[in-house]
Amino acid sequence: FVKSVDVGTYPEARRSFQVTRCNQCTDAPCVTACPTSAMFTRPDGIVDFDKSVCIGCKACIAACPYDAIFINPEDHSAEKCNFCAHRLDVGLEPACVVVCPTQAIMVGDLNDPDSRVAQYVNREPVTVRRPEKDTQPKLYYKDATEFTLDPLA
Repeated sequence: FVKSVDVGTYPEARRSFQVTRCNQCTDAPCVTACPTSAMFTRPDGIVDFDKSVCIGCKACIAACPYDAIFINPEDHSAEKCNFCAHRLDVGLEPACVVVCPTQAIMVGDLNDPDSRVAQYVNREPVTVRRPEKDTQPKLYYKDATEFTLDPLA
């Protein structure tokens, strides 16, 4: 989900874009809040969801500080980005990585110092969204502004 945020006033106005995807937190509040364990952390660290167990109570939505979870209007279960776990499981990259025309999205193992993403994060100035929430997000942003980082903007 991409949200646009208008910043400033005419004639100095500009539009910023904010991607509201799951930040794959190490300490994921959605997982803790879910009463049925529909939200869970996989062994590889991906925060995933099981639609068959979700009761649609929205506790995960209330707990997520990144506005990254929504209720599917067709089946009334919670959904969010899970890095296309079904693709990763068969050796493919997430769909967003494949289709991004500017190659602005990359995934990889941050614990592997030889991985492209680990080298990039160690070399470039990056930030996370809402660090004050202490969720230890594993999604990093380069050249981000408060308007692209704050889900409440």
